Amino acid sequence: MNLTLFVKQETIKKFNDALNIYVSAFGKDASDTVKKYCGILIDEVIDRTPPFKTTGDTEGAKLKGQRALLRDIRKTVDPVDWHSFNSRSIQKLIKQKDIEGFRKATANFPTMKGKKIVLFSPSLHTSQRVRGVVPKGLKINQVTLDFPEQRQYEKEMMTHIGRLKASWMPALNVLNRKASSWISRHSSYGFSVTNIDNKLDQPEHRIDIDNHSPGIGKMKSFVNYSMGLIADKMLKDIAFKTKYLLRKSGLKK
Repeated sequence: MNLTLFVKQETIKKFNDALNIYVSAFGKDASDTVKKYCGILIDEVIDRTPPFKTTGDTEGAKLKGQRALLRDIRKTVDPVDWHSFNSRSIQKLIKQKDIEGFRKATANFPTMKGKKIVLFSPSLHTSQRVRGVVPKGLKINQVTLDFPEQRQYEKEMMTHIGRLKASWMPALNVLNRKASSWISRHSSYGFSVTNIDNKLDQPEHRIDIDNHSPGIGKMKSFVNYSMGLIADKMLKDIAFKTKYLLRKSGLKK
């Protein structure tokens, strides 16, 4: 197996060596063995692809991703809801989107100190994104009276949650694995950014996965970790099986 995503060659070798031991030493079917453990690996990789939660690609991970996206948007511009004010005159200014009137009415409010009032535009958020996310620690003091427009934008953006995980969908498809519906709904995106060279049923018993989704390269660490983790589990299983065979043969007590 090969993941063309800057994965360390020693990690790939360790994983492939474990597969070879299963086939050569234990007489396992090569095609079935490669499919099985590559499938386990891809499941692990998807679990660790953001949004990541210890429970994997469950609704918990989805919720975490939604919260992170909302925080990102609110870092760049925060909507002002008229319900937040008791003053009917200020509520009216917000409903009428009277920026100048609202600015004068709230000029001495501590919560509005240093904040710029702007018309909402998706570019307020998208222009600040770097590889799909707003940099950590960034906080732009901008508010908007266009509460409905921003909430609609946030709602639309929420539907994008799961796209990065879905970039692995072509591999899942080849390996006959499944993903949660909030991930698989983006399968067309996955097939647009990931190429698969599938030779699992050929003498090579090999699969190459080239994921070139924007921003995926910076996440090479979790791919390395996942491959190393599964390789270690295979090697422990191999060690256990070896000891069992030695005891069974009477060569070792």
